[in-house]
Amino acid sequence: MEREFVSFTFEGDPVEYKLCYDFNEIVNAEEVCGCNLLAAMGGGMSARAFRGLLYACLKTAHPQVLLSEAGDLMSRDREKVMKALGQVILSEEETAVTPADE
Repeated sequence: MEREFVSFTFEGDPVEYKLCYDFNEIVNAEEVCGCNLLAAMGGGMSARAFRGLLYACLKTAHPQVLLSEAGDLMSRDREKVMKALGQVILSEEETAVTPADE
């Protein structure tokens, strides 16, 4: 299975941050951040859930990332990060149900 990544950068920062939906990382992140991330994806997401979901989506490409670093990225440019995170989630939802599943 080929993973789909969504990337974003910040002006003046040489790092390209890559996000990927990975179910195992979401499970691991739930333990770290202490909230149900799948339930939060359904709507009404708290700040804790946003940070946890970002953390989970960063882990595949950036395995050393810390939960606090995910929060720092949100603080740098919340709109940019939320847009990239939304793209990852939407692409996962679009591929979750295929015609073969129906």
